[in-house]
Amino acid sequence: MTKPLYETWDELEETFELTFGKTTDFVKVPVLFNGRKCWILYYSSLVGSSELSSLLMLPFNLHAAKSENVEQFRATALASLNYMYINDWIVIARQLNKNSVCILAEGEQEALTVEIGGYAERSISEPVIQPSIYGPKIAFTESIVTNISILRRVLRTKSLQMESFDTSSDMVTGTVLVYLEDVIEPDLLNEAKRRIQSLEGKKVTTSTHLMKELRDDKKTNFFPTLMVTERQDACIAQLMEGRAVVFIDGSPSGIILPAVFQDFFRSSEDAYLPRPMMIFLRVLRYCAFFIALLLPGIYIGVINYNYEIIPINLAIEIAGLRSNLPFPSVIELLLVEAAFEIMREGSIRMPKIVGNALTVVGALVIGDAAVQAGIVSIVVIIVVAFTGLSSYAFPYYNFAFSVRLLRFIFIGVASMLGIYGVFLGCIILFAYLVSQRSYGYPYLQLNAKRS
Repeated sequence: MTKPLYETWDELEETFELTFGKTTDFVKVPVLFNGRKCWILYYSSLVGSSELSSLLMLPFNLHAAKSENVEQFRATALASLNYMYINDWIVIARQLNKNSVCILAEGEQEALTVEIGGYAERSISEPVIQPSIYGPKIAFTESIVTNISILRRVLRTKSLQMESFDTSSDMVTGTVLVYLEDVIEPDLLNEAKRRIQSLEGKKVTTSTHLMKELRDDKKTNFFPTLMVTERQDACIAQLMEGRAVVFIDGSPSGIILPAVFQDFFRSSEDAYLPRPMMIFLRVLRYCAFFIALLLPGIYIGVINYNYEIIPINLAIEIAGLRSNLPFPSVIELLLVEAAFEIMREGSIRMPKIVGNALTVVGALVIGDAAVQAGIVSIVVIIVVAFTGLSSYAFPYYNFAFSVRLLRFIFIGVASMLGIYGVFLGCIILFAYLVSQRSYGYPYLQLNAKRS
């Protein structure tokens, strides 16, 4: 038998304190419901005052005195609001944390919760991490409801389905799985549901935690097997190809699953360009990938071991530039790479108004000063600058970060084995990518089909 919410009405004050604590934003309003005592409970930080007044308090004043019970009042005055009847204080607390208001009348052992909302949230803005020249200037926000609305405005079809899950330890943080039911493969859908359901009750409150739990291999991956995007058109394109998108409360981005290697070279702008131009840009991104990954390692391998593979005049010129330098070529390159990475990270966290300017000025001033002081050669500055610019050609930041990390591994291998070490590293990397899977899809195949 279900335990009632209260034994006597007078004990509720103590129950409120035990359930909701002494937080100052918890509001309990005593009112009368058709001559009976009644409590209206909510969090002022999650429920807007204007919404509360217009959607609940005004109808309450007009209809509560005429209603025989809470259900009659709800059907008459609150028919347009989502509601639940609850007889468990833990569940009531969860609903209040989801922007609901609780109505509890004397003599009724079930509480009515209705969704009011109206809390402050960021308005829709342009993409910040993934800007584009063409396409819609709409980015997702931290609100799941807003993000679903953004998708629904374009995909006006009954095939667009959403399924909600609770993935936090207190069952408050919401996660939504979005897909097109007539396009997505059943095996992929079932696997996505299984993995999300396995997270219920765990401490998953951010997109970073969610991605860590949703990926195939819980160990360290050099390349991402899931994509993160803040763009509306990117999510819609992936949904129409049979992928799924996951949103979590508080994250302004969607997680696309699965993701294979070639997906990270596709930009949302490609759909707005003529096919020859799209192919050219796609090839350019692949070239940038190899430059960002291999150029520093190739430089170290050539300078230290295999200088005979470059023109003799160039080899003599580089040797002359390095003749009076105090550090070996590997240390020299690592110092410049580290300085570049520090400036890159610093520019991200600086105020936007000065970040870009300080990055450019800092790179020019420090680079020129280091060359003039005889600490590094101009060739290394050119190699690092070209490598850094190439790493910005990737549409997805998490993929670019993987390339930045692997670049240092290739530098280390080249410093020991020369250019042959770079080739060996490429073979090992290719074998690793071939062995990778993302939700059953081979990581290197062009057209994603489960194997």
